[in-house]
Amino acid sequence: MLVEKDKNVISGNTVLKPKITSVPKRQEDKKHSHKTKIEKKQILKRRLRLIRNIGLSFVVAIVILFRYSSIYRTQGDIIKKQEEIYNVREQNESMRVELIKFNNLKYIEDIATTKLKMKKPNAGVAIYCNLDQVEVPHGEKVVEESKEGFFEKIKNILF
Repeated sequence: MLVEKDKNVISGNTVLKPKITSVPKRQEDKKHSHKTKIEKKQILKRRLRLIRNIGLSFVVAIVILFRYSSIYRTQGDIIKKQEEIYNVREQNESMRVELIKFNNLKYIEDIATTKLKMKKPNAGVAIYCNLDQVEVPHGEKVVEESKEGFFEKIKNILF
């Protein structure tokens, strides 16, 4: 039996096929298992990174879709408001035409005599009033005077 560096033991009938000691196999298994653990961790990190990137992409896509939908809704509102403005301008123009038509005294007189069956007044029958000279009492002064009168009455009763 020959011993070479205390690692390999060679027996007589095992010269052609020596036995391999299990110690190096254990070390190789440890190295291999360590490599597989590292590879599994790397694969797990890659998967987590991929899932994170997919999630972030999904969130960004949702935000973009939400923003585009709000822009689209705002554009629809703007178009509706522009249509309303156009309609109001058309109504304004038609009212101006009617106002110009009603501003004509001859037209007013014709409507009063034909449709409303009014009579044309005589110069002697018409009564004119000058409203600039008439003073209308304000209700506020009356209220203040009544409050002062009420307080004076209470003072007179108590004292």
